[in-house]
Amino acid sequence: SEERTPHFRRTLARVAGLPAVGVFERHFRLTGRMADLHDSLGGFVHTRGFQYSSTGLYRSNVVSFSQEAFVAYANAATQVVRDIVILMLLKWPIGMQPLPVTEKFGLFPPLAGYLEAPPQERMRRLVDAGELALLQSFSDKDAAVQAIVADYDAMPDLTEEQWRAQAAELERMKQNRERPAEPR
Repeated sequence: SEERTPHFRRTLARVAGLPAVGVFERHFRLTGRMADLHDSLGGFVHTRGFQYSSTGLYRSNVVSFSQEAFVAYANAATQVVRDIVILMLLKWPIGMQPLPVTEKFGLFPPLAGYLEAPPQERMRRLVDAGELALLQSFSDKDAAVQAIVADYDAMPDLTEEQWRAQAAELERMKQNRERPAEPR
């Protein structure tokens, strides 16, 4: 896109306009939390005073490793990822439903945000229990989500023959450096 990236506050206002985000916001102050984090990180990007400078982080004018700075960075990165995950789940609540993607599609799954149990559990560890409960409630009450879950439940698992055919196709593609065909 050739459009300029919108200002963060304008982006937050648009996000807050999504119906699910509005409900979530009343319980958990998501956009306020994101604005606070953005402001804090902006202090480091734009070196807003001593406490946000490398000297302030390292407690020295010689740049070196600082466990405190590293932990602060890791915590901020975790907060950013958590808030992005929440926004994605508010926009696409299907992500709260563990689906047997591999059993149904094998080596060539659809690229649609469907999560199997293991990656979903990693995602759930990022989000607070109260937030997860509300996200799960949104997902469980969403008719489109429940239709997808029903479709998955009705779909047969791949047979051993289909698995072998996919494995052979994957090997052929590797040798020819091709992309997979559309899933069945």
